[in-house]
Amino acid sequence: MRHEQRADAATLNSISPLPIYYQLQTIIQNDIEGGRLKPGDAITPERKLAERYKVSVGTVRQAIAPLVNEGFLIRMQGKGTFVAGTTMDPDYVRSYRFLSDFSEAEAPIKFTFKSLKKVAGSTRINACLKIAAGQDLFELKRLMLIDNEATAYSISYLPQRMFKRLDETPSSRFEKIALYRIIEQAYGVPTISRRELFSVAAADKEVAALLQVEPGSPVLVIEMMAYTHKERAYEFRKSFCTTRSRRLLREY
Repeated sequence: MRHEQRADAATLNSISPLPIYYQLQTIIQNDIEGGRLKPGDAITPERKLAERYKVSVGTVRQAIAPLVNEGFLIRMQGKGTFVAGTTMDPDYVRSYRFLSDFSEAEAPIKFTFKSLKKVAGSTRINACLKIAAGQDLFELKRLMLIDNEATAYSISYLPQRMFKRLDETPSSRFEKIALYRIIEQAYGVPTISRRELFSVAAADKEVAALLQVEPGSPVLVIEMMAYTHKERAYEFRKSFCTTRSRRLLREY
């Protein structure tokens, strides 16, 4: 999809102490971070940008090069320059990966949708998402099965204001498509980085019933934060995992 940036969206300031190429770089970056340019969009061709802003093609290339190096844009030979999507390894973002041993092949993973609803904000979760304490959230619950055995139960929290009408998404999509991909496709929000905290906790009744363990049994708990551009948090996820048959794999 070709996206033509508006000529009047921003202008270059010839008397500014900032280099012209850096000003143009900032304009393009702001269009990406502001959602005016979405993942997969082709940016205006270099020659047209040069004509629009009355600069040389070399200056345009100077502006684009850092955005390519920083992962905002990707060049495709013979096709143009496009807004990059999720920059993380798809295998890492897709889901948790479990193995019995290092030599074992990964077994197919199946997600079961449990629920998606609007909930009141949580003091801790809202603070992690860097939104006001009074803002409401979407709560998404899913169960992950391997060989029909419940392996992980995850609860995701996302800001309602950021993802309007997320609850109108067909539940089947949450079973067939990774959440990060739904977010990127529907809202133009790519995943740039994630952070995780690991701990062990006793399974409460809900977790125990879903993971088919005794209440109070120890389970692995993973709290995850997902970030898009400018380290803006968009998801807080808490997952409860059992390692009775397989162990969690992390590659670095």
